[in-house]
Amino acid sequence: MDEDQSEAIPLKAQKPLSYHKACPDDPPACTQFLKLVGEDAVGAVRKLLEEDPSIDTSVQDELGRPAMVIAIDQDNYDMIQCLCELTLDPEDALLHAIETHSTHAIDTMCDHLPPDTKIEVLNRYPKTHRWPVTTVPLLLAARLENNVSTVKTLIKHGAVIPPLEELQQRVCKDSYGNFLASIHWYEANSDNAYIVITSKDPVKRIFELGKSLEQLQNSFHVPRSKQLCENIGAKLSALSVRMLNLTRDDKEVDLLLNGGAKNTPHPSVPLRIQQAIDVGFKEFVSHPSCQDYMVSQWQLSSPYHDHLNGGPWVKTALLHVFMVTFFFIPCLVYTFIPSDNVRLQMKRPFVRFMLTLSSRLYFLFLLVISTLDPMQYPTDVVPPDPSELNGQTTRVLNYKTKSWDACMILIISWIIGMTVAKVQHIWTVGIQYYATKQPWSLLEVTQLILYWIYIALNIVAYVKNLQETLPVPSKLLRETVQDEVEQPLVDTVQYGMQIGDTRFEWNQHEPLLIAEAAFSVANVLTFLHLLHCLLVVESLGPLLVSMRGMMADVCKFLVIFIFVLVSFAIGLTQLYRTFEALDKVLCEASNKEASNKEDCPETPFLSFSNSMWSLFWSLFNPIELHNLTVDKDLYFTSLVGASLYATFMLLGVVVLLNALIAMMSNTYTRVEENSDVEWKVARTKLMSEYMSLRVTVPPPFNLIPSVKSITRFTRYVRRKCSQSDSAQANHAGQPLSDTDDAYMELSRDLAERCRRKCKMEEVTEAHQSKRQQDMDLLKKAVENMSQEMKELRQQIQQSSAKKNNVK
Repeated sequence: MDEDQSEAIPLKAQKPLSYHKACPDDPPACTQFLKLVGEDAVGAVRKLLEEDPSIDTSVQDELGRPAMVIAIDQDNYDMIQCLCELTLDPEDALLHAIETHSTHAIDTMCDHLPPDTKIEVLNRYPKTHRWPVTTVPLLLAARLENNVSTVKTLIKHGAVIPPLEELQQRVCKDSYGNFLASIHWYEANSDNAYIVITSKDPVKRIFELGKSLEQLQNSFHVPRSKQLCENIGAKLSALSVRMLNLTRDDKEVDLLLNGGAKNTPHPSVPLRIQQAIDVGFKEFVSHPSCQDYMVSQWQLSSPYHDHLNGGPWVKTALLHVFMVTFFFIPCLVYTFIPSDNVRLQMKRPFVRFMLTLSSRLYFLFLLVISTLDPMQYPTDVVPPDPSELNGQTTRVLNYKTKSWDACMILIISWIIGMTVAKVQHIWTVGIQYYATKQPWSLLEVTQLILYWIYIALNIVAYVKNLQETLPVPSKLLRETVQDEVEQPLVDTVQYGMQIGDTRFEWNQHEPLLIAEAAFSVANVLTFLHLLHCLLVVESLGPLLVSMRGMMADVCKFLVIFIFVLVSFAIGLTQLYRTFEALDKVLCEASNKEASNKEDCPETPFLSFSNSMWSLFWSLFNPIELHNLTVDKDLYFTSLVGASLYATFMLLGVVVLLNALIAMMSNTYTRVEENSDVEWKVARTKLMSEYMSLRVTVPPPFNLIPSVKSITRFTRYVRRKCSQSDSAQANHAGQPLSDTDDAYMELSRDLAERCRRKCKMEEVTEAHQSKRQQDMDLLKKAVENMSQEMKELRQQIQQSSAKKNNVK
């Protein structure tokens, strides 16, 4: 047990103790009693206590050890039995025996404690300050490693671990003591031997502890909480993998992963794999048995996959191309033809994945078409004379709004379908789970928000400028000017161009400008989200996982870099802004009548925003040095400015950028070492998205109500109207199914196999320890013999030399 943890437990809840210390003032009988116990004089001790029952048996020697502890330290098992039979109070002797791994002493005490006090002794809290006030024998034994026999013995004789609430009450309201008590409780309950002995369903208990451990980590704000909780989680994860390793065939793997649930006609995520993903048991998720099961569900037998598995690669490629190109055909068939065969084929995870991928590729294709559409420029640049306008004119929309063509209408339909699918998914899994367990999906939420900003601002621009349209003669829109007339490049009348006004004269907060900016960022995120689908590819998946880690490193780097950037931007702005403002005013005054003002000097530090941008882009292209010089006579100011800029470049380029490169390299190396596990976990998460009971068809076909959904809605309304609860009553009275019985039998078998394996490991370790001790003794004996032979050789040589001298 960790000494720092033991001493750190608050002792407020413990009453003052008064235990007897050995000193010269002790009665001779007490001193004789301790002496006889140390000499293992069982008969003499029994006779002494029978003759003088008033002897204080709680007396302690010079080391503070009572009689029972002395017998445990000297392995006097007969003396331990004698003291137990004489109803001697062991106090904390059992805790001492557990801490020193005195297995025989623990067995002796448990076998010979008086029956009336046995349960109380096995479950009592410590009476001295040596152990934390929340320690009981079984909790201490379960916290220690390789203690299977002790845990089994204590449980056999009635020892239990108290509830967590009882332990927290003993440390009063001290937060740190409450945290340590909780950690000790979880360390004991996560012990392999304790789980397999006390739990009817060890696998279920493992994942329940993992879930509650995650809540514990979030509830305490202690510096060591994360590390300690991760250690306990790693122990639970290793035990779950061990239980999975003990399965012997596919049937047992299926029962274990599904938790005894009945198999559904369509593929679904197994209960235990979903729980492992939630609590972060990566080793369990990446286990070969889990991966084989997920792949088998992902590539479930179907005519399509029969071609993939048995046909040549050319046929497979053609099937993929056909699936991607004509994905709308199976979607329409599923929507309007309620056939069981079609429904089962569309429920295949891989088919869902291909349809979703095809829908996203079509959406990207529409975005490309809208981007590559060539811009047409008008030929009419001369504003008409208002006197020439008459009633037979064509009213066009104002230039600050755009019309939607067929391509844009299709894009908006896709956006609506994607939004509906995402809302249904969030409604199914919960917003908290979605935000914490699926951070990659937040990218899709962000892009949908940006798309809706684009749609909303386009509508706002249309409504805002509907009353500001200009009457323009129809013939003016059709006439063209001569080729020699010079024309500026402006928007078309089709886009609502008001003649005589260009985009360069707009307000920067115009709805159309903001909408276009949001649309452009959303397009970037849409194309980047396509990388998420590449996780299923074995050659690209680990690289994408590494890229995620490196993006996290970039975010950490930006936090430090922003502080450095802001500090230097403030300093350089305060130093140069006055001089640059004067230069700008003088330059504009001298060129007031001139139309070209490009000869004015640059002002990189005129304002705080200018300084921020100038320093940021100087990381890639340093600014010209003459911008740091104020005047020849102001040498000190120029020197300070140049020193600040040089210091920023030193910190930004030499230190921070190289630190970022080192962090990214470290992350890539770390992920690469564990790339197989990380990639398998990421791939399993992706597979689970297409095994859930969400909408089958992808956008925009999910906006069309299918025959199946209409039928289901009709049945739901009819059932609600009839208010019949007979189905619930029948379900409540159902007995356990054969699957439940088989699962419980498997749980018992796995627990027994794990107990035997733990026992064998303990025995093997004991044999190895004994073998190592024997080897150490043999090595020491050989070394002593070698030393003796060396001394004997020296004596022989000395005696031979003496004889030669005498001769």
